[in-house]
Amino acid sequence: MVFKVAVASDDGENVNVHFGKAEEFLVYEIKDGEYEFIEKRKVDPSCVDDGDHSSLRQIVINSIKDVQAVIVSNVGPGAIDDLIAEDIRPFATSFAIDNALEELVKVLKE
Repeated sequence: MVFKVAVASDDGENVNVHFGKAEEFLVYEIKDGEYEFIEKRKVDPSCVDDGDHSSLRQIVINSIKDVQAVIVSNVGPGAIDDLIAEDIRPFATSFAIDNALEELVKVLKE
């Protein structure tokens, strides 16, 4: 089974960006208990001072619609609902990316 994950990071090493503030997602593929970096996907942040957050959030979600999970530093309740509605599991952590992905691999094995 192949499992894709989008990670919000501004330094490429740590999960350190809120879902709504993300300007890019690092996409990883998990297969046979191993993970591999696939690509960067640029997005416009969905959490802005004014405007309709839900429509901006949907644009971001559409850009990562092929992933099964997102790993972010934080995520609001509206985004959680929207992600789950698209069958994308949200995870919030402050781990290094490698540690977060290793933990996700363990969860997937269970």
